[in-house]
Amino acid sequence: MTDELKLQTIFRRENRSFLQYVRESSMWANPHDHATRDEILKLGLEDYDAITEFAHFLQSQRIPLPYLGAYNTTFTSYNYVTARSLVPMLVREFRKELEQLTTDVGSLANLEARSAVERVKEQKEKHLRSLEGLAESFKLPKSA
Repeated sequence: MTDELKLQTIFRRENRSFLQYVRESSMWANPHDHATRDEILKLGLEDYDAITEFAHFLQSQRIPLPYLGAYNTTFTSYNYVTARSLVPMLVREFRKELEQLTTDVGSLANLEARSAVERVKEQKEKHLRSLEGLAESFKLPKSA
């Protein structure tokens, strides 16, 4: 697969990630979880901004943006799910996505392309740390 096809695949995958689905779906939050919902939405917007920067890179390289298509149909099971219950699922998805991005970076021949994908990966690592912090905050303190 050429670098161009790999970059288009990455772009599509990042655009149709679970976080982007959650950002666009109807997440539910009780009054105690509004901060969690807001944090997930903030991460989703930051992620979208990173994807937009990646799109600008592709366009600067004269690589056409691919057709995005639909989200993974398994994501529809997570409509109207509580924000708190989405956090562990987002953590799992981010770990898988980071694994794939690590493979992607190593497979690209073009150094500029590697750098562009590395920036997407760094943003995802930052967001994973935020999500892991949220997940940790939900754990009950251990009794003595």
